[in-house]
Amino acid sequence: MTERSSNLAPGVEKHGEKKNAFSAEQLIELRVSIREGTKPSMCKGCPRYENKNQLYPDNFVWGRGSPDATIEYLGRDPGVDEVRSNKCFIGGAGRVQAKLCISAGLHFSTQTTPEGVYITNVCKCNHSTKGRNNLPPSKAEVEFCQQYRDFEGTYIHPNVWIVLGNEALLSELGNTGITEWRGSLFKSKRVPNPPIG
Repeated sequence: MTERSSNLAPGVEKHGEKKNAFSAEQLIELRVSIREGTKPSMCKGCPRYENKNQLYPDNFVWGRGSPDATIEYLGRDPGVDEVRSNKCFIGGAGRVQAKLCISAGLHFSTQTTPEGVYITNVCKCNHSTKGRNNLPPSKAEVEFCQQYRDFEGTYIHPNVWIVLGNEALLSELGNTGITEWRGSLFKSKRVPNPPIG
């Protein structure tokens, strides 16, 4: 796997190398960010942060769902609908995903339930510029946002991850080519035990 960006927050190590790599101050800031829906100051090191043409420069959308989730869906990044509401997976694709979860008997809410679902994105902000909506994140942006996925992993411990797209596959395995991996089960390098597929 390639090295992560050198712009990571202080104390954050290479992908999968160090657990609880956040300082006490960073942990407090991240918890406040989740509670209040604000953008962490650590984002200043991200390549997206410096882009002055962004339509939504202050957006940052955390994952949502059951804290006791057994299944986690991992998408690419929030769309415009998600940015406006500060909730991931509420746009068109999110509505389809919610219907699929509910039809499978999975609770798609923030309630604690043993059959819960947690949904989140690899990148936490939308990258839209004038004339171009929902630009895909670069590899450096995916790697930078991995620190937020690692933080989510301190309180969400699903048994199964379902990756939705190339960026999610890159985040979890360091690979791209989602079509080749469709329907496959594999172990995550980020967390040693749970299967992912």
